[in-house]
Amino acid sequence: MGMKLISELEHESSVPLARTAMVRAILQQPELVTKFPNLDPTVLLMVLLKQEYPDLPDSICRKIVPSTKEVQGDQLPWNRRQRRQILRARRVVVHLYSGPDQKTWKKLEDAHTVVICVDKLINPKMDMMNDQVMLFLMKLAMKGSLHGLIGGPPCRSVSACRYAEDGGPKPVRSEAEPYGLSTLSPAQLEKVEEDVTLLFRMMLLYSIAEHYKVGWCEKVLFALEQPQDPREYRSNQDVQRHGYMSIWRMAAWKSFAAKYGLRHTCFEQGAYGHVKPKPTTVAHNIDGLDELQGAQAPRTSVESKRQEKTLEERMAESSTWATWAPGLKAAMIEGMRREFAKDEDGCRQLGAPGNGRRQRGTLRPVARKPNDYSRNCAPYQKSL
Repeated sequence: MGMKLISELEHESSVPLARTAMVRAILQQPELVTKFPNLDPTVLLMVLLKQEYPDLPDSICRKIVPSTKEVQGDQLPWNRRQRRQILRARRVVVHLYSGPDQKTWKKLEDAHTVVICVDKLINPKMDMMNDQVMLFLMKLAMKGSLHGLIGGPPCRSVSACRYAEDGGPKPVRSEAEPYGLSTLSPAQLEKVEEDVTLLFRMMLLYSIAEHYKVGWCEKVLFALEQPQDPREYRSNQDVQRHGYMSIWRMAAWKSFAAKYGLRHTCFEQGAYGHVKPKPTTVAHNIDGLDELQGAQAPRTSVESKRQEKTLEERMAESSTWATWAPGLKAAMIEGMRREFAKDEDGCRQLGAPGNGRRQRGTLRPVARKPNDYSRNCAPYQKSL
């Protein structure tokens, strides 16, 4: 029994390395894809990621793509009835890293729309590092029903608080080393790579959803919330001293934003009801959110009292700041409602008598020429 377990562990540890080697070979010789028609879909999606984001480390690339091809219902946080409701919905909105507040976002639901909030604070199984959850959402995107994807991935590894020199956690990323400083311990590097993985999984989901969207859906709505680049609101002297790290300056992000025409809106959430000023940037394609641009929060004496607290108290307090301001939530919901209203008009037009895209009350994705996403994601569709 012991030898059998050792053999299985050795096999499992060798598979990721073999996949990485195959990815490198295909990147160097793209014609290898045609010679191996039954390649592991995990390898193919890793190739796609490395083509789009060449500086993405292999270790993170392996974590982004699910290592399994089959969805196991008992490993998901939704029961069979909930999964059936999600799969039958004409439109699905997914809010990743939403926190415990589901009630606010459920306001978007109607007869044709289902909202999914994904956060470990709601259910321990709602972990975006869980391959089963990621695979289920990927298949939902390939089905053509994922019409909205919003979220704020953890920003602990890029927080400006790391540069405060108050005895708290030190910086772990930089502009030169955006995926983790070379001086980090294995435990620190693991946390950094997890943060990066959560960001790129959201980006990958959107890319798949945008490719497989149905004909009447003008665009898949997207909104990513992260701290504003400190270089945009701090003094030149402060910036020169600390440097600061921001995802908005990462080459991979710039490429993604340019490809999908995303706009960046910068404001302070304190102006919309947050307990802190919280300088924020939202990258999005939702009309109306631009009106938040430039809003500033009033400064209070509470800011100065923070330094009087112990390190443990400050860290516990900062963990509560991830919640979005009530005004930001309201603006996001209103903007998405307006965008969905436009899509409904298009849906009604496409649903007119004689329209070939409507069959038995369902709307099918528009036929597209095969590209990287359709080829690389196809093997994942079998167990939907």
